[in-house]
Amino acid sequence: MEQQIEKRINVNPRYLISRIALLTVGALFGAIAVILFLLPNQIAPTGLSGIGVILNEVTGISVGLVVILGNIPVQILAYRELFAWRAVLPTVYAVLVYSLTIDLVPTLVDIQTISDDLLLNAIFGGLLIGVGGGLIYRAGGTLGGTSSLARILRKRYGTSLSTASLFTDVIILAGVGLVFGWEAALYALIVLFISRAMSDYVLDGTGDSYTVLIISHKAKPVARAINEVLHHQTTMWQAGNAHKDEEYTLLMVSISRPEMYGLRQLVEQIDEKAFVAILSTQATYGKEFQGLSSHLPLRFDEVEDAVSRHVDSEDLDEKASP
Repeated sequence: MEQQIEKRINVNPRYLISRIALLTVGALFGAIAVILFLLPNQIAPTGLSGIGVILNEVTGISVGLVVILGNIPVQILAYRELFAWRAVLPTVYAVLVYSLTIDLVPTLVDIQTISDDLLLNAIFGGLLIGVGGGLIYRAGGTLGGTSSLARILRKRYGTSLSTASLFTDVIILAGVGLVFGWEAALYALIVLFISRAMSDYVLDGTGDSYTVLIISHKAKPVARAINEVLHHQTTMWQAGNAHKDEEYTLLMVSISRPEMYGLRQLVEQIDEKAFVAILSTQATYGKEFQGLSSHLPLRFDEVEDAVSRHVDSEDLDEKASP
């Protein structure tokens, strides 16, 4: 059924160009991080790249070759388990660009490290890998290896991506410690955390908005004030106390970071006994915030995932019709 739906999807040329561009730039960023910051300083990233750096030190085999060879059985398994070439092709393309760049660029250009400081190399290597990985994820791919295995484990066994990734990361960090020493493993851990944080930033943005929950006995005046002063609509519903036979009104509103303190002052002026919970929100769309539709050239800000692959506009029209 999924394959039949997938065949009906028309490939938009602009969308295809944006995916290829994101995959290429992301793979180049990751490769530059390895060539310029990590490999010369014996700092291993995670995944097959980390295994490649370890094997390069032990046997002299190139990192790119390890990544390609390691990905062959992984991507064959991914094709069988994920049931679609669209789940594999972006990763295969990114892996080829990434691996070939790592192996070919040093033979064509004399690479000189910018700094001998291991901490600086770990930080900037992690930043570049994180940005590259985030761009590749946004285009619907990965750098293969353990990332693809994590997706397969999630589909087959329901294992969360974080749990599967943690297991493989621990193994690779242990290998780094045994081969390069435990101080090198600590630097690899820095690369891991920074790269994950940067990937999240590229995928989800800065998180400059908040979701605010307000419990007040003067809920209607508070909602009216938020609408008139801050020009935001609120959602209102009745809730109850779990331990007391008491009902109250709960308000919910999404605001931007600069408006947060103004909202607190506004609620305090109306009901100083109100309960206010401010939750950090990764992204907010619609109304006074950014629109749901793509707003960058070539649709660079769209993320391809399982839903966008398997549902086309005709399906949505059918589901939306009464």
